[in-house]
Formats: sequence, C-alpha cells, structure tokens
Amino acid sequence: MRVGKPPPPVYNKRLRMVAKPQLGVVVLAAGRGTRMRSERAKVLHAIAGKPFILSAIDTAMALAPDRLAVVVGHEAEEVERVCSEYLARRPIRAKVTYPRQVEQRGTGDAVRAAAGAFEGFEGDVLILYGDVPGLVTSTLQALIEHHRSTAASLSLLTTIVDEPTGYGRIVRQPDGTLRGIVEERDLAPADRAIREINPGIYCVRSRALWPALSRLRADNAQGEYYLTDIVAMAVAAGAHVETRPVADPGEVAGINSREDMAILEQRARRALVEKWMRAGVTFRDPATAYIEEDVTIGSDTEVGPNVQLLGRTTIGRGCQLDGTALLRDAIVGNGVHLRLGVVLTECEIGEEAIIGPFAHVRPGSVLGPAVHIGNFVETKKAKLGRGTKANHLTYLGDCEIGT
Repeated sequence: MRVGKPPPPVYNKRLRMVAKPQLGVVVLAAGRGTRMRSERAKVLHAIAGKPFILSAIDTAMALAPDRLAVVVGHEAEEVERVCSEYLARRPIRAKVTYPRQVEQRGTGDAVRAAAGAFEGFEGDVLILYGDVPGLVTSTLQALIEHHRSTAASLSLLTTIVDEPTGYGRIVRQPDGTLRGIVEERDLAPADRAIREINPGIYCVRSRALWPALSRLRADNAQGEYYLTDIVAMAVAAGAHVETRPVADPGEVAGINSREDMAILEQRARRALVEKWMRAGVTFRDPATAYIEEDVTIGSDTEVGPNVQLLGRTTIGRGCQLDGTALLRDAIVGNGVHLRLGVVLTECEIGEEAIIGPFAHVRPGSVLGPAVHIGNFVETKKAKLGRGTKANHLTYLGDCEIGT
C-alpha cells in the first residue's frame, strides 16, 4: 500500500554520489518488570552471563547507527552506569544518550521521551526493547533494507506463534497489506484465530515518527500511550506501511517473567554449545553444559557433563574436562586435564597441567606447565613452577614454589 511520493535521496552535487541515509536507534529500558518480582531493573537481569540490555545494545551497535538513545526509568542511574561502562570499552561512532521516562506511561510515551536526542536528525529510527535479548542484527538489517527499498514510512516485524493469546494481532486486507494491529480485547470473533502477532519492533522515518508520537492519546483503560497507535495513524493516513516476517518467534520474544527468562536461557545455552561444537569442541552431554558468552574454548577440547564455564574463562586446545567442574575467569593452557569436581576461579593454569579430582584453585593462583594438583588440594595466591606436585590434602596460600 503506497500513498504519496517517497522522499528524494540525499544527493551531494560536489561528491556526485548518493549519501547513506542516517540511522538512529531507540532502546526502551525504562520498565520496572513487576512480574519478575525483583528490586533490580528487569533489563539488568542476565542471559548467559550478559544483562538483557547489553545484548540489545550489541545488536543495535552492530548496525553502526549515528545515534543511540537508551530510554531509562526504573533504576535509571544503575542502568545508565552499566550501559555507559560497557560502551566505554568499545569503539563506537554513535552519539549515545540516556533520555529518562519519569513516569511509566506506556511505550509511546517512552519513545517520545527520546525526542530531544533526535533534534536535527533526518534519517530512519529503529525502535527496540531492552528485554528482547534474542534478537539478531541480521533480522534488523533485513528490516531496514526492506523499509528503505520500498520507500516505506513505517515498517515493522511480525511473527507467527502457536499460542497468540494476549498478543496484538496483525490483521490484513484481502490483498495481504496491513489493515491494522488489533489488541486481543478488541478482536472480532473471526479474527481470534489469527496467529500473526506484533513483537513491537519498528523502523520509522524520523519526520513521520515524532509528529505521530505527539498525537498519541491515553484514552484507554490503562491510561497509557501505546506505541502501536502510530501504526493505526499511518494506515488511516494512507501512508506506506510495510511488514517483515521473522521465521523464529523465539528471536523476538520479550522477557516478562522468570519463566520467560529460563526459556531464553536454555535457548542461549544451546546456541553457545552448538557454536563451540562447530569450532571443534566435543561436549559429552551438551544438555548439561553451561557456557557464558565471553568464554573461549580451543579446538579438540573435550567437555564432560555438568560443566560451568563462566565469565571470561579461556580454555586452550586439546584439554580434557572430565565433568562436574566450575571455571570462572580462569585461563587454562593447552593440553590441560581437569579431573572430576574441580573449581577454578580467577587463576592461570599452565600447559599440560593435571588438576583434581576435587581440587580448588582460588584467585591469584598461577600454576605453571605440567603442575599436578591432586584431590582435596586448595591454592590461593600460589605460584607453582613447572612440574610442581601437590597430590593430596594440602593448602597452598600466598606462596611461591619451584621455578
């Protein structure tokens, strides 16, 4: 459905080329998340060791936007701190701001809070959510490209779910064009079987977005400003509205409860295990492996059952992890054998070392090549030289042994 002329391309006569359109991103991270039953802001809860909001920011920044606005509200200072510290460690070109939604008055009001961050901006604005950590950059890139290639005023993602109860439905005209988004309570009986839903992710021309947001009304039972109303406005005005399907509904699923979080945690764990299997790592029982996102594992390493690899743990090539182990921020060299029941925390293990069974290597320990640490041995801030052996029932703390 197309009404009116598309905007002219940005053309620079001096350079004789069409300039790349600008892209801005708004990430909504202001909600309290009451169903999480937590004092912590919902977006600061983590999947695979990474807060939801940082996953959303990574996805957005991979698009190389010109502007990024993270709208904060509940626990605003802490959310801003986590985001700004994370971004400070990464090379970025975007102008980053943290607009504040003072009162929780709906998604439309949250996006409207970011208006000041887009003064003088003439490009497209992508609207994302800080509690949708499974969304991947390629999906958003496809949405943006479709939006621009069709010269749409507004484009949105849709997906088909098995159980649509509780979601706004995508209602289409007989020719397949969008008629509107209808909330469940307003559905006609004939439309209740529709399984295509609106995940709430939009790409909108800046010059269309902000005027539409200024016209939102809170004339509903909740007294909130709904972002979905801008779609109804665009359709009613005869603007060109496009949709882009997402094949996997899990990718655009938001997290509203601990149950939702557990489902996406399992999905993320499976994806990470599969990633490392493709890289040459063997998992004896993939279902019981727990790997966080910043972990790295060398090829030809074998991981037994019930192993947790956390933080920035690095494991070399050709290692053997027998199972029931926990490693957090540990550096493990090539050819290391970790026997059953070991715990390694903030330590370094040299090549060809043998650790365990039932050994505890605590922070600050540096164990050299071919070191043997046996059953019920604990180290803390210990430096052990090549070939040093402590076979059983020993505590080694604040010491240096061997060369």
